[in-house]
Amino acid sequence: MTPNHHFRGLIAEDTPAGNDGDVPGFAQPVSQAEIEDLLYGDDWPAVERLARLLSIRDELSNLEATDFGDDDPRRLIGAIEEAVAQLSDVEGEGMDPTSVDHDPAAHRETLAPDSDELEAIAASDEASFEDDEEGPIDQSQWIDTEGQDRQR
Repeated sequence: MTPNHHFRGLIAEDTPAGNDGDVPGFAQPVSQAEIEDLLYGDDWPAVERLARLLSIRDELSNLEATDFGDDDPRRLIGAIEEAVAQLSDVEGEGMDPTSVDHDPAAHRETLAPDSDELEAIAASDEASFEDDEEGPIDQSQWIDTEGQDRQR
């Protein structure tokens, strides 16, 4: 073995990962948890979270051919694209538009306890119970699951 002719000793140096200006690769993978944090977190505005997700997607797309094996990058990029699609449609809160009711007056919990609207809702509820023409079912008419009468 040839001797090392370097006149100085080697000095170990601790540096944080990613401090060298290189594009992150295996040393700094993006996880599903980070994608979910960007999708559901409220630390940043939706526009900034969307921009960050797009940036991550572009980085992973550029590194895909050299940095990854199997189908892991495709799945991760697919998860990022789903998150981007959900964040792009924040008006509907990522839900089916028919299931999102944006009218606070239609909800009891948003009304003051002494409001007229709450009394009107309660009155309509009572009226819906009174609309039953047959009335409540008599317990003597109930039948057990085995077909036997409950009345004994």
